[in-house]
Amino acid sequence: MPLDDTQLQAVRDAYAQWERSAGTDSTPWLDLMADDVEFISLGSGEPPLEFSEDRSGKEAVKGYFAELTKDWELLEWKVNELVYRGETLVALSDVRWQSRHNGSVVATPKADVMHFRDGKVIRFQEFFDTAAAHAAAPR
Repeated sequence: MPLDDTQLQAVRDAYAQWERSAGTDSTPWLDLMADDVEFISLGSGEPPLEFSEDRSGKEAVKGYFAELTKDWELLEWKVNELVYRGETLVALSDVRWQSRHNGSVVATPKADVMHFRDGKVIRFQEFFDTAAAHAAAPR
């Protein structure tokens, strides 16, 4: 079943709340996700980006958000485009994060690919400049 206007607005609202809260309120994201969501990051948990390990289940994804914001502060999140067809949505953004440990800033384009089933995200994949994130991360 294709995404409807309510689901698209919920995604827009989740991004807006994420930016307004400087990355501290993941509730809208968790509300969008199925209990058995699969969360995959290009970072693959590779040190020093341990937060980016792949996760299964909403509780594990909650841990992703907690670990991410423990080490990084969101400075900016600009959604440039939402592209969707059927039950798949791609969000193309520009983001900036600052390390809470060394003050380094990383700016990167970001793509989030979401697959929905019955109105909930069942698979979320994020793509970002891992080389830039590695360079900014504390050692």
